[in-house]
Amino acid sequence: MIEHYGCMVDLLGRAGYLEEALELIQWLPINPDAVIWRSLLSPCFGRGNLEIAETAGKKVLELEPDDDGLHSIERPGFIVGSTEDH
Repeated sequence: MIEHYGCMVDLLGRAGYLEEALELIQWLPINPDAVIWRSLLSPCFGRGNLEIAETAGKKVLELEPDDDGLHSIERPGFIVGSTEDH
């Protein structure tokens, strides 16, 4: 069942409906896993929505704190999990 939600989040994100994808994740009848949150990251960066990207990145880190890949994601002015100003 979670795979279907993941597909919907991916489709909404690719179409640019980032807020709708975030709302879907927040209202899931099951707990979203890190895969669902990660599926929102790429379209957020592509569309320049760093606010939602930060939310998704933090959720991934909560669910998978040993994921070294997210600690090193850098975009102009943005590092997941960082409180430093860039």
